[in-house]
Amino acid sequence: MSKLKKQIFIVGLFFPVVVLLSTICWHEYHLSCPELVRLRAVGYDPRSLISGHYLQLEIDWDKSDCRQFNDRQCPKDQFKKHYRYYVPETSAMALEEKIRSGKYVVELEFAYSKSKDPRLINLLFDGKKWSDEQNND
Repeated sequence: MSKLKKQIFIVGLFFPVVVLLSTICWHEYHLSCPELVRLRAVGYDPRSLISGHYLQLEIDWDKSDCRQFNDRQCPKDQFKKHYRYYVPETSAMALEEKIRSGKYVVELEFAYSKSKDPRLINLLFDGKKWSDEQNND
């Protein structure tokens, strides 16, 4: 074989491997770095002697912006009906009052990927993390 034919053979041999590896890396990157989505929520503060203080929150699909998802439709079947957001005892009553007052836009922030269950990351009031709001009050 001539030198040019050997080079073409080597490139032809390794090109599919490089394409396959780059596709795998691309998919792994997108699985490991899910997008963040914010969904409107309503809820209340139940108390449990066993579980402690948490906010029981439900996603308000009617007020949530579904355009943040790739297909521009809310994937309601991928999310749970209720989410528990655990908070320190000292903050529970204040957060409950904020939610019940109706003065704030309450949102839940999720790490979302089509292939995995959404993971609750933060509770937001008017776009700010609740912990940041507590420090400002």
